[in-house]
Amino acid sequence: MTELLTLRDTATRLGWPVGKLRRLAKTGRVPCVRIERRYYFRAADMDAWVTKHTVVIQAPAAPRLDEDFTVEAGAFAKTFR
Repeated sequence: MTELLTLRDTATRLGWPVGKLRRLAKTGRVPCVRIERRYYFRAADMDAWVTKHTVVIQAPAAPRLDEDFTVEAGAFAKTFR
C-alpha cells in the first residue's frame, strides 16, 4: 500500500505555501487523492510531477573582456553634452 502525505506535509516537503498547493489540488493541476474534504499526495507522484514541470534557465554568456568599448562609450557620452 502506498503512503499518502497530507497537504501540510507535502507543502513543507516542496517548500511551498499550503494555500498554493491547495489551490493547485482543487483545480486538478497536481496529482492528488481527495478523501472526503482533505487532499492527500503520493510522494512518488509529486516527485514525478515536479521533475516534469521543472524549467532549467541558462544564464546568458558573460561579456568578453578583450573587447574595447571606450570608442562606443565616448560617442555615447558626447550625445549628452
